[in-house]
Amino acid sequence: MRQIDAQVAKAAEKALTTPEGKLLVDFLVGASGLIERTFIADTSGHVDPYRAAIRDGERAIVSLICKLQKGELQYEQHDN
Repeated sequence: MRQIDAQVAKAAEKALTTPEGKLLVDFLVGASGLIERTFIADTSGHVDPYRAAIRDGERAIVSLICKLQKGELQYEQHDN
């Protein structure tokens, strides 16, 4: 599982669970097509693998943000 600094994870969860944060996450989920397919044919019926890879990368970032919002990531404790 992805490791993230505990302070960053807690700050992200706090920011993303505000009404504004929830609105932003909802927008990003829709804009990135997170709940849609990655390989979508164009109007001529062809799938562009480069476009699909870019779309997959965008979805991965939004997925990470959703996990941060829900506090689902493991994080590293640092002794300061």
